[in-house]
Amino acid sequence: MFTKTGCQSPLQKLVEDAVRKRQRNTAPFSRDNPNRIPKQRGVKPGDQYGQQATRPTPLKVDEQIAVPFAVLLPALREPGDPGDHQAQYQEDIVRVTLVRRFDVEVGVCASCGRSVQGRHPLQTSDALHVGQVQIGPEALSLAALWKQRDGPVP
Repeated sequence: MFTKTGCQSPLQKLVEDAVRKRQRNTAPFSRDNPNRIPKQRGVKPGDQYGQQATRPTPLKVDEQIAVPFAVLLPALREPGDPGDHQAQYQEDIVRVTLVRRFDVEVGVCASCGRSVQGRHPLQTSDALHVGQVQIGPEALSLAALWKQRDGPVP
């Protein structure tokens, strides 16, 4: 719709835009009135996150290993202040299921205040709270061999 001068009036332009917008199939991505303050995407921080999943703590422990502070932080010259011990469990399949309990010494660095903890060569992770029960290196390697031989599970 053009006027005699060849220019479109603002009212005519609004009418044509409304007609064109009605004919286009843009739902659900285009809305007429978008929310001015949309909700945050992804996992929400804080208590709204919900129950953190973890494997159950084993009832029987076959081997118990103490894990003291083994190394100093690179920037430190003195060891950290030892705090308490936290349990970390590892279930491994050798010929029978073997459950190891690592008593990991945790504390706070005397100079910088960072959290420090010991590490044992048989540990497969440093996680203590949510990931305190893990699958051992023998079971992980067996699963990798099965996956390589048989392919992924559908």
